[in-house]
Order: sequence, then C-alpha cells, then structure tokens
Amino acid sequence: AYHSLLFDYLLKTTELGHLMGDLKQLTASLIKASLDDYKATKDDKLKKAIYTNIVFFCVAARLLNQKKVIPRNVNDVVETEIKLIKNHQGFKHSPVLGYLEDYSQYVPRGHYTRSEEFRSYFKAMMWFGRMCFYLNPSESLQVTEELTRQYTRQALLIVRALNQSTIGDKTA
Repeated sequence: AYHSLLFDYLLKTTELGHLMGDLKQLTASLIKASLDDYKATKDDKLKKAIYTNIVFFCVAARLLNQKKVIPRNVNDVVETEIKLIKNHQGFKHSPVLGYLEDYSQYVPRGHYTRSEEFRSYFKAMMWFGRMCFYLNPSESLQVTEELTRQYTRQALLIVRALNQSTIGDKTA
C-alpha cells in the first residue's frame, strides 16, 4: 500500500511539475516548425500533410488550453475534433486524420480526475498516444491507400519538426 501511494504521488508530481510544461512547450514548438514548413513548401501533397500536422498539434494545444498558439485558419477543424473528444461517445469519424476513432477513450480516470489540469494533460496524452499514422489500408477504420501515403508524409514531417524543435539539448 505504501509503495502504491508513493508511486502515485511521484507520478502526479512528475506529470504536473515537469511533464506538463514540457508537453506544452513541445506542442507549441511543433506547431511553429510545421507552420514554417507550410510557408516554405510549394508542393500540394506536402502542403496538405503539413496542414494536417498543424491541425493535429493544435488539437493537443487546445486540450492543453494553449489557445494562443492556434492559428485562426485551423480553428474550425480543431473545435470539431475537440467536441468529439469532450462528448466521448465511442467510434466516430475523426475530422483531422480521417478514420474512425474511439472517443470513449478520452474519459479521464484515476488521479487524472482530480483537477482540470490533470484532465487536460490526460486528454492531450491520449490524443498523442492514440492517433495513428497507418501504413496499411483498413476497411474497418476507413483508411484508404491514399490516406496511408499521406500518413507516411505526415510522420516524416513530424520527425523533421521534432528535429527543428527548440526543446531539449540538441547535442545529446
């Protein structure tokens, strides 16, 4: 029982004391790097993938209550996704990534129900952890061959944005 209480206390302290700030900073940095990429590219397929990544990161920013970093031109799509997350009514079509997502998974549980800050952290981590960039088509999830190619572009662009990120020590 003592170990469980100590672990829970350490987890809560680490998440709110360190990881929450890092997550907010990383999310804002990924939005900025993606916006820079969007402005720099002329290729339509890349622009579409970058735009989708911007929206993807902005959903997390909105869940983390970082409204200032969200550009106006993505706000409608972000708010549509946020509404689905807040309603958590099972499988629905994701307006961001274009496949069926189980929104019932975004209901905070455990110590994540203790405060609004914990609830927002939980939802943002679920968003980043659950959303997939599929390599293979899936009829049941409504993932097409065309979508899998876009997801691959998106994943590569996310790696690029992470490399451009201002988070952490670049010399490691």
